[in-house]
Amino acid sequence: MSQELTLNLSLAFAKGNVSESLVPGEKKPSVSGDAAIKHLQNIDTSAEAIETGDLGTLGYMLAWNQDDTNYVEIGDYVAERDPTFVPLCELKAGEVACFRVTQNINALYAQANTEAVDLYYILVEA
Repeated sequence: MSQELTLNLSLAFAKGNVSESLVPGEKKPSVSGDAAIKHLQNIDTSAEAIETGDLGTLGYMLAWNQDDTNYVEIGDYVAERDPTFVPLCELKAGEVACFRVTQNINALYAQANTEAVDLYYILVEA
């Protein structure tokens, strides 16, 4: 079966004399996995693993920072750096992001700034 996942995408920007938009519209990529997890996780100011349940290979993620003040970073640990948390995405208060997780990452981590935040997300198996 194909087109099991539906994404509705658009972005518009207008400020001063600049106005840009990109509206790819509805996209329906195929995924080979058959599992997903939707979860609200409280993320602390120290990097912690994002709960993935029984998912095998991570696929698409839609993440929404539920906090009104603080940002949250989503990323990975790089073992060669002692290990060090490496942020790949930053969500300011109230922001959302949708992306496909690279196949080089087996686990995602998140870290809040200043105070803990609630991160609401859905992860779809690749």
